[in-house]
Amino acid sequence: QPGGMWFSPGFLARLHERDAIPTVGPPQPGPPTHPGIAPLMGEWPAAVVPAEIEAGNLRALVVLGGNVVTALPDTERVTAALAQLDVLVSVDVAHTPTTALATHVLPTHAQLERPDLPLLNDLYSSTLMMQYTDAVLPRHPDRRPGWWALAKLAAALGVAVLPDHLDPD
Repeated sequence: QPGGMWFSPGFLARLHERDAIPTVGPPQPGPPTHPGIAPLMGEWPAAVVPAEIEAGNLRALVVLGGNVVTALPDTERVTAALAQLDVLVSVDVAHTPTTALATHVLPTHAQLERPDLPLLNDLYSSTLMMQYTDAVLPRHPDRRPGWWALAKLAAALGVAVLPDHLDPD
């Protein structure tokens, strides 16, 4: 409407071409420790992670370039809970409090070492657009792409995540 606020339908999501915004299925209960907290877009809030670990519902966690120790409330509780995990995998390029607790650290190419096609702006931009950026630094010789690390991890777990069962190597 004239004078109204613009909400981007997204270059990739193309919400303006849909009859309705897609849902993620019927309403679901929250996590076992907090059943009253409904998931948003099929995901539970990260703040329930410590309680789910303490209850034994969460035994393995893969952290993608984040620092859950400092990102979640009650750092002491988070640190104690993460120490209870059977497996804590951190996919990262820097030493953080989370990588210090990790049972496995998978070093990957840093943000400036890889070309990037950020999708985060798709629904939050005031214009329909997509952005591509070339890598600006050479790749570190002792690191692999993040997608490779995740594909290898999935393959070790018997899960094919690449199309046509492609080998990550």
